[in-house]
Amino acid sequence: MSETFKRSDTVSEEQTKKSLGRRLLPFGLIAAALVVIGSSWWYHQEINRKMEQVNTRVEKVNTEIQEEVRKQINLTGENAYAHTDAYYMQLARARFHLIEEGDVVYVFR
Repeated sequence: MSETFKRSDTVSEEQTKKSLGRRLLPFGLIAAALVVIGSSWWYHQEINRKMEQVNTRVEKVNTEIQEEVRKQINLTGENAYAHTDAYYMQLARARFHLIEEGDVVYVFR
């Protein structure tokens, strides 16, 4: 009879292990789901951080482009003015102290 008793103990231990496994299965699934959700959230946060960095860099580059376009427009205007007679007259007056007909010259002694 002791063998029968041992067999029933063994069966009950196996049943206990199976029932324990069945009871722990939902917790394992919930833990796995939480890990997946947590890692997805973390990945999403990393992507958002990187996108903010990219957007900041894009804004900086756009600002630099606008500044360079403004400089180019100014240089184009200066270049156009540098090829006019008015520019050469101003240059001659400033560098060589030349005067134009009709100018009044004051001489101090």
